[in-house]
Formats: sequence, C-alpha cells, structure tokens
Amino acid sequence: MAIDLFAARFGSGSCWAKASGTLAIALVLTLAGCKSPEKPTATTPAETSPAVTSGPTPNSNSSGTSEPGETSQVIGEPIVSEHELIPGRHCYAINSETLTGAIGLTVRADDSVVGESQATVHNEVAGYYTGYGQILSGAINKDQLTLDLTSYIEGDVQQAQETWAVGNDQLDNGRDIYEQVDCSVVQEQLDLLGEIIGQTEGAQLEEADAPANDLTEGANFVRVRRLSFAPGATLGRVEDAVVRADRDEYLVGAAAGQTMTLSISALEDNAVFGVVAPDGSVLVDEETTIALELPQSGDYSIVVGGTRGNASYGLEVEIR
Repeated sequence: MAIDLFAARFGSGSCWAKASGTLAIALVLTLAGCKSPEKPTATTPAETSPAVTSGPTPNSNSSGTSEPGETSQVIGEPIVSEHELIPGRHCYAINSETLTGAIGLTVRADDSVVGESQATVHNEVAGYYTGYGQILSGAINKDQLTLDLTSYIEGDVQQAQETWAVGNDQLDNGRDIYEQVDCSVVQEQLDLLGEIIGQTEGAQLEEADAPANDLTEGANFVRVRRLSFAPGATLGRVEDAVVRADRDEYLVGAAAGQTMTLSISALEDNAVFGVVAPDGSVLVDEETTIALELPQSGDYSIVVGGTRGNASYGLEVEIR
C-alpha cells in the first residue's frame, strides 16, 4: 500500500477558508476557534521480516529420482561460498531416500579440476534402480566449478557441460546437494566407477595391494588390481578410465624368459602405460605399444595414466 507522506488534508469548508485579509488573519483565526495547522509528518512503513526461501530442490523424474543431464529449478539463494577450494583432494557424499552418491574432486594449483562421481538411484516403491558413473574435468573460479562430464549410465555414454557450486562444506550440482566428507569414507564407492564403465575380456580382475613404485608414488590416488587370465587364455583386454593425476596399476604374474606384449588405445590418444619389474626397476614408461622379454619371475606392475585430462582406455596384455 502506498503511503501518502502528506496525510493532513484541508477541504473548502475548513476553518482556513473562513479567514481572509492579510492584516486580520491572526484575529480571525482566534475568533473562529481555529488552531494552527500541524506540520505534515511522514509515516514509516512497518518493518517486515525478510522472506524465507527454501534451498535448491532436486528435480524429479517419473521414478522420483535425480539423474545426470536433468535440469532442476533452484528456489532461493544458491550456496554461499566462504572460501575457494584450496588445491588438493576434496570429497562429497549424499545418502537420501532415492540417491546414494559420492564425488571426488582434485583441485590443481592452476585452478584446473579433475574428478569422478558414482551414484545409485533407487526407488523401492516404483521398483526403479540404476547406477551411473561420471568422469569430470574443468576449472574452478572462486565458488563455481565449470565442468565437462562424461556420464556412463545403463550402457549409454553421455557428454555434457555443467556448472556446480561449492561452499560451506557442500557441493550443489544443480540437482542435489552433497555434503563434504573425508575421502577415505567414499573411496570404496568411487572405486565402483571402474565396474560401471569398464569391461574385462579374457581376464579376471580383483582388488589388490602393492607398495608404491617410481611410477605411482607421485600420483594422487592409485587403484591397484590383480589381472589374471582366464583358463587357457594368454591374452586379456581391460577397458576402463583413469582420472588425471591418478593411476591404474595392474599386477600380472609372469616367469623370466616369457614375452609380455602390451598395447593401449584411447579415444583422445591420451593414455600411456609403464612397466615395473618385480625388483622395482622401471622397464618402460609412457609407452602405447611394446613387446618385452621378461628378465625376472614375479609380479610385474603395469601402470596406466593419462597424458592430459581424464583418459578412457583399452589395455591389451598378452603373455607367452
């Protein structure tokens, strides 16, 4: 409602209309019983409480779940960042009625960002269940992440660009809000990414441990798996992906005198491998194809990494 700053109004029948004559004005006012007009005063609007707004609302599909590639309407103010993420590893998690997810981000000194995410969407009432994984790369500018995403969901690969917000120990990807956690809490879930986007032919993989070597000690994170051939097979192929500055390490048992033939391919030609002998010596580094006569018996480490950005790769290993 507009407020009239001059609310005191005087009509033609007021005492002021009865007074006439410049010299007798004071006397006439007295005889007529009129009072001096009061100075108009401005009224001040009543103070109101600020409107209460809700946080970002996850978008829902028919199954009541949130999936990559959807656009959600954010109601209210976005996450306000108190500080920029410092270089290093940062992890986030969500565990709601319909979504269990984890995100790992590595921020570089030059403000570049790489990472990965893994999530499971589930709706028991609707009988809906699926999992998806993402490889992330981009840059950070204060509290904004500008990312290129490769999403793997139900056998489909999707490319997208998104802007995420970080701050106050949270991450908002435009669909859901994740809470910051210690990376050790979500690493096991992030390791499922390989199962979602990878496949193994003619070989078997299982989680393993290995001491750091000259090709892995400088990596942010090393995923170690033992590769063993299927009965009667001498050739195995692994398809997977590795985040920039991380390494995938494959342990392969072989005997002295055998020949190991290796080749790696990547869509963007940005994946290479190195080989470390059982005694810790580096036999080759940053190769894409090679045949090696093995000097010792024991476990050989095949270390895979990206030359730029994240790398989706296919690795073939043959031992004869």
